[in-house]
Formats: sequence, structure tokens, C-alpha cells
Amino acid sequence: MFELSFSTIRSNTKNYVWLCSSIDDLPNKLDDKDLTIINKDIKKNKNIIILNRGTHIEIMVVIEPHDKEEIRRAGADIAKIATDENLSELAILCSEDALEYLYEFVEGLLLNSYSFSYYKSFPKKENNIKYILQVQAKYEAYFMELYQLVKAVFWVRDMVNKAPSDLYSSIFVQEILNLFQDITINIDVLEKKQIESMKMGGLLGVNKGSATPPYFVIIHYSDEQAQNVNPYIFIGKGITFDTGGISLKPAKNMDEMKSDMAGGAVVAGLMYALAANHIPVNAIGLIPITDNMPSPNSLLPGDILTMMNGKTVEVVNTDAEGRLILADALCFAQKYDPSLVVSVSTLTGAAHRALGHYVMAAMQSRATVLLKTLEKTANDTYERLVEFPLWDDYFDFIKSDIADIKNAGGEYANAITAGKFLEFFSNFPFIHLDIGGPAYLTHHWGYWPKGGTGVGVRLLYNYLKNLLFLPELKDNIPQRKKIKK
Repeated sequence: MFELSFSTIRSNTKNYVWLCSSIDDLPNKLDDKDLTIINKDIKKNKNIIILNRGTHIEIMVVIEPHDKEEIRRAGADIAKIATDENLSELAILCSEDALEYLYEFVEGLLLNSYSFSYYKSFPKKENNIKYILQVQAKYEAYFMELYQLVKAVFWVRDMVNKAPSDLYSSIFVQEILNLFQDITINIDVLEKKQIESMKMGGLLGVNKGSATPPYFVIIHYSDEQAQNVNPYIFIGKGITFDTGGISLKPAKNMDEMKSDMAGGAVVAGLMYALAANHIPVNAIGLIPITDNMPSPNSLLPGDILTMMNGKTVEVVNTDAEGRLILADALCFAQKYDPSLVVSVSTLTGAAHRALGHYVMAAMQSRATVLLKTLEKTANDTYERLVEFPLWDDYFDFIKSDIADIKNAGGEYANAITAGKFLEFFSNFPFIHLDIGGPAYLTHHWGYWPKGGTGVGVRLLYNYLKNLLFLPELKDNIPQRKKIKK
């Protein structure tokens, strides 16, 4: 989709984009005619000006940003122009005053360079563009870190966009293993017999109707210089397709349920980015994997499941299956004595209906301060969240007369009762992220494509860096102008 290379001197590539914060910082080689065109466009509130030279194009981006997202969107616009113009190469240059904006600009540019044409018999010609970034050598590592992060996001998008018949449980496991084939990391794949020996009743119960076996993937990355002893644990829902089981979903939009493994993919993508960039952290990813299918052997409404920790669950809705497999993973996480556990899942349509496509729902237990840091990171990365309460009052909705708890509440607050269900299986600082809205879009938005978005990878990656107080390389870039908050 794109190639990123670096140059410390002006590239011979004729196509270039010039990022600057004012017209005073435009390239010296522009003549009076060019400047007249640029000034006219700026007066029309255009901040992207294309100078078509016939054989090549020169793009001027004159932006005095008010926030980081505005810069990312400008970068995303340039990626679209490069695609529309079918460019094979584009040099990325900037004035000294715009250096502090360059990271977010390149971030938006790369994120919007994604396409998915795997299944097209006559696909549109792939625009495998080469971006040549002109920066001083000391900044190259910073942008290579970004490259690996975007690569992880793209992998998540690919997984979500694949046809569900091409991503049943064993294939999803193999895709995860393939992702890490060049990375030093510890991965354990637990198969059905091991899952049975650990008495993971939630994962086994959901899998009862499936023609494919369940898996439980453990990805452990512990850098030699890890700054934390007790691990940060990330749990991702890996339902490769969700029909609802016996509580069958309506046919409308069921095709989008191929995205129900997005949380699991996010966790794998996050672990890849951490390992590829050698972040000094001790982190674990847990991904329970199955599909949720109706069959003569399926889990039934009214069934009672015994979870890994011995707690019993009355199943009142087989379409509330994600929380069942996540509960087993939460029980499993307890043995690590974690500093924090974060679950990521397309858990409820209720969160989607409440918040729309553009924001995720967040809930916390024993992690008030930790969630505040996550909220700040969410605003910085523009992978935003809204906190829902986990008040004790909501537990009344999921009390069972015949078991310890039931797997779904009543008519109201379904996103919260799902979080409350997960809290029941935690005894550690816990944050739950419901990405049911932004994980899969029905239309292109900014640098989020139609289909899988990869939302959550950038958020959690930067969140961990913030928790570890890791310095940013761009702190060494001269700060000419401050971004207005």
C-alpha cells in the first residue's frame, strides 16, 4: 500500500508536498505566478494548494493547526490526492517551523493510504506509493516507530475485512502466528483439550455449536528493560463470526458480524507494535477464539455454565456470548497479578447505538486514575472514549435466581450491564473498552476506511508509553510554535 523511506537531502523525486505554517515559509523556488495562485487559494480558506506542472505536481500545505487531529486530516487529504493522481512517489518536505507538526501529518498520510481489494476479480490498480520523508537522520527512528504502528493497524483492518469463511478459528490463530514470524516474542496457543482441563466453561459453552475448535492465545512480550514487574494485560474478544447462536440475530447487517473478532485482532496488533518497536514493557495479550453458531449442539437459553473460577452463569441470551469468553480470560489473567487489565471488544450494539461510529464506551473498576490517563491519550490520538458508570445499582439487572449471575440484563443499559458482568470476574484494576461502534464503519471517515478501522491499536500503544513515562523523540525537535489546545 505504501513504502516509507528517508532522505537527509532533497530527493530527486519531482512530486513533493511541502508542509509549512505560513506562506513566509514556502519554498524559495516558487515564482510570482505560483505565489499569486497560492495567495488566492489561501484567501478562499484553502490550505492545500496543488501546482500541476504537467509532468509532476507540487503540493503546498499551509496550516496553522489548532489541534493534532487537524494536522492528521491534512495528511489524510494528501494521501487521497496521491491516490487520485496515481503517483508512484511523493517526497514529504517541511519548513523548520512546521517540524513539530510533521509526525501527525505523516501519521494521517500513512493511515489514509490503506486499501483492501483482496477479493476483487478486477481490482483497481494498486497504488503502491513510495513516500520519501526528508528529515534529519536523528529523527528516522521516530518515524520508523510510526511505520510499525501503522503496519499493526493495517493488519487489524485486513483481519476484520476478510470473509468470515476465510477466518475461522484455526486460520485466525495462524494469521496471528504469521504476524509475529519475524518478531522475538512468546506465544502459546491452547487447544480444546487444554481449555477443557482449565474448565473454561464460557469459551467451551459458546463453542458448542461450532464446527471448528476453540483456541486461547497467549502472547507475552517482556522487554529486557521492562519498567514494570507486574504485567499490563490486554484481553481481546475473538469471535470470528457472530450469528447470535440460538438467539439468532436478524439478517439485516449480519454480514458486519465478521468484525466481532476486532478486539482480538487489536490485542495482537498492539503486541506486535510493542515488540517491533522494543517498548520497555512487560505486557500480555489474551485472545479467546471461537465463532458463535446455531446447531443441534448449541448453547441454549436457560443453560447454566461454570466458568474457570467456579462461578456459575445462567445463559438467558446466547447472543450475549462475547462476555462469556472474556470472563474466562479475566479469570486466567488473575494468575499474573496484573498491574492493569484492559478488555477490548465489539461487545454490544447498545454502545454503538448510544455513541455512534466515532467513539468507544469505556468503563473502569479499581482504575479511576488509570482511566483518566487513558482518556487523555484518547483525546491526543483522536481514538476517543466516553466513560459509562459501573455503579453497583446496575448489578441488579444481571442477578440470577438460579446461578451466581446471568449473562444479560433487561431492556436498559445493556452496554453497562455487559461491563458489570465482566467486572464480576475481575479482582484487579480493570478497564473495559466497548469498540462496537468505531471498529467497523459503513463509510469512509477521515483516515478511517470503510470496513475495519483498526481502532484501539494507536490508543493502547500510546497509552502504555504514557504509563511508562517514555520520552518522545520529537521532544528534541525545535518548538517554534505551540499547538493551541
